[in-house]
Parts: sequence; structure tokens; C-alpha cells
Amino acid sequence: MEHASMIWEQIQTTKREKKDLHVVWLDLANAYGSVPHQLIAFALDFFYIPEHIKAMVMSYFQDLHMCFTLQKFTTNWQQLEVGIAMGCSISPILFVAAFKVILIGARQVVGGVRMSAGRRLPPQRSYMDDITCLLRTTPCMSRLLKRLDELISWARMKFKPCKSRSLSLRKGVWNDRAIFTISGENIPLIVDQPIRRLGRQYTSSLSDKEMGKAILQQLSAGLSRIDASQLPGKHKVWCYHFTLYPRGWHFVGFTPVVMEVEDPRSVFPRSDISPF
Repeated sequence: MEHASMIWEQIQTTKREKKDLHVVWLDLANAYGSVPHQLIAFALDFFYIPEHIKAMVMSYFQDLHMCFTLQKFTTNWQQLEVGIAMGCSISPILFVAAFKVILIGARQVVGGVRMSAGRRLPPQRSYMDDITCLLRTTPCMSRLLKRLDELISWARMKFKPCKSRSLSLRKGVWNDRAIFTISGENIPLIVDQPIRRLGRQYTSSLSDKEMGKAILQQLSAGLSRIDASQLPGKHKVWCYHFTLYPRGWHFVGFTPVVMEVEDPRSVFPRSDISPF
């Protein structure tokens, strides 16, 4: 939530102060499945992880093998050299450590956006495999993307240009002349294809005016799906109270505008849950 709020605040500040800003949202292809084990070993060395911990982690990866079985043929067991297991408790930590090495290497080529107080923001903000780049000038953004592309290729990983988006503001106004590329392909503009990242929807309007209605529609649709399920009534109420309702307030946290309905519960028909 803090990550998304800071990005949104920087966009709104740029609009108010009529400055320039370029924002690029990048997405990795098959993030967990494409992390090389050699990169993980390098990251453990880079962050000064104790040798006995490193040996234990690498021993774990050396035992990962895979084979393919067809109707009349089964391959030999092959040791995996890339990919980390989904659901493993240490996988998120190892992925963040390995990916952080790439981000540190990329940010050396540019400086961040300078705030009015004189402090510089980092040129990248990342949450797991989602990267957001914010810079003032087109050459700086192009240089950062080129460096990121080089490091990702060095790590034998790939970006997904079709899932990435870009936004350019010139004197606080949307500008479609700046086109950025990654992995040899142009990055789509949010004007043509909006994007949702970390619970916030980024559209060409760059406004929260329609966000309230979108939140209420999403919550109403969620209640309809819960009601249409085959769960017993008390389980439907549990899903509503512990999943849908907190999710509604999570989205409201991204929206600093006054909504017509202050409490998400008031948009739900009482008849849907009153029998239970």
C-alpha cells in the first residue's frame, strides 16, 4: 500500500507543479520459474550471508530434479538450474535477494527524482517482480531501461513488454511522444491499455474520481459470487466478513476522495446475508 501510494503521490505532485515525469511499469515473464540458481548463489555472496547458510541453501537446490514421462518413453532425471519452488517459505526471500542485485546494478546509471526538499527518490520501486521506474527526462529513462534489459538478459531472465506500461507527463500534461522499449519491443501506453498494480488502477485520466464507483462495483460482484457458491450460509458469511469486507477497505485506502458510500457494507443487499 505504501509503495503504490508514493508512486501515485509523485504523479499527482508532478501534475500540480506542472513538471516532467516518466513512469514505466515493468513485468517479468515467469518470475519464480526463471531465476537462475547461480544468481541466487551470487546474491548470497553479495549480501554477506554466512557460509553455512549459503551451503545449506545451495544443497537444497542441488537436490531439485525433474523428468518427463510420455506414453512410451521416460527421460532421465535432470538437475534443474533455474527456478525456485512456489510455496516454499524461503523462496520469496531468495527471489527478492536475487532480484535486488539486478536493481542495485541498474540504478547506478541514473539519479532519482529530486524532491522540493532536496532529497532524491530512488529511480526504481519494486515489489517482488513488479518494477516501477520514475525519472524526469527521456534520456535517463531510456538509459535505465537499457541497463535493466542488459542485466536481465545477463541473468537469463526476460521482461514481458505486453504486460508493461508507460506514462509520460510534459509540464504536468500527458504526452504521447515518448515511447520506451524493453526487450526490443515498444512498451504500451496506459492511455491505450490501463494497468492495475498493487490494488490501484492507472488510467489515462490519472484521477480518483471514478475509483469509488469501481471499488463498489467490484465489491458488489464479489458478494454475488459468494452468494452463488454452493457453500453453507455460515461459510458465506465468513467469506464476506474475513475476505471481501477487508478487501474493500484495502482498496478504499488507495482512494483519498470522498465516496458516496462511506461503508462498503451499505452497498450489499441485506437480504443476501440476513438469512444466515
